[in-house]
Amino acid sequence: YESWFPSISVSNSNVHVVWEDYRNGIGTIYYKRSTDVGTSWGQDYRLTINYVMRKHPSVAASGNFVYVVWEEEKNNSFKIYYKRSTNNGETWGANIQLSDSNSHSSHSSIVVSDSIVNVVWYDERDGNYEIYYKRSTDRGISWGADTRLTNNTAKSWYPSITVNGSTLHLVFNDERDGNSEIYYKCSTNGGLNWGADIRLTNDTAYSKLPSVAALGSFVNIVWYEERDGNYEIYYKFSSDSGITWGEDLRLTNNSAYSYYPFITLSNFQVH
Repeated sequence: YESWFPSISVSNSNVHVVWEDYRNGIGTIYYKRSTDVGTSWGQDYRLTINYVMRKHPSVAASGNFVYVVWEEEKNNSFKIYYKRSTNNGETWGANIQLSDSNSHSSHSSIVVSDSIVNVVWYDERDGNYEIYYKRSTDRGISWGADTRLTNNTAKSWYPSITVNGSTLHLVFNDERDGNSEIYYKCSTNGGLNWGADIRLTNDTAYSKLPSVAALGSFVNIVWYEERDGNYEIYYKFSSDSGITWGEDLRLTNNSAYSYYPFITLSNFQVH
């Protein structure tokens, strides 16, 4: 059966992976881990049980705490749900609904810094897709209000978020320019306030599904784009915490499609 949309997070020697899986006949969220830096792996663990559609999971880990978000079908639309483990993925708490609107919510992304857990997703409660954000300051026990991060008449969707200390970096797709471009925005105080939207791509081709990773003042993004006649993976980076950005760098070059990239950083090595 199909297994889609993996997400990965590392804490110490523990590697945590979640994905969307169809072995049960419907989209289900599965998890597995390695406790020896990926040398060996445990069994697949089914995180969601009820027979409704779940998809697009994202995982974040800090110490023994592991956090997962996904979208789940409810009342003929999708909502963002969350659960956590406090013992390195051995056992898991209850499912908690994070998006409280009556509209469709999708494609969540989660990151954690110490006790602060940050989640973004896109939501159509305002009549078109906008990016929303919420956070927990007590390791996911309680959650603040939804904060709308984008505000224009075009679609804003497919967000990806990363954190470095108290600085949050967000990238997303946006169609305000007449076609899909990659945009960026930043919070330097843990999500309390956010800067202006910055356009990162400028091409008549479709740019989609960015992923972001940061370490120190370096911010790195990847996405896929069809400017070359088929989908290829592109990369660019900022060395000053997102103030200025370098040129686009094409990472793939083949006749087949390349898409759905994911990026991470370790000791200034970009993967």
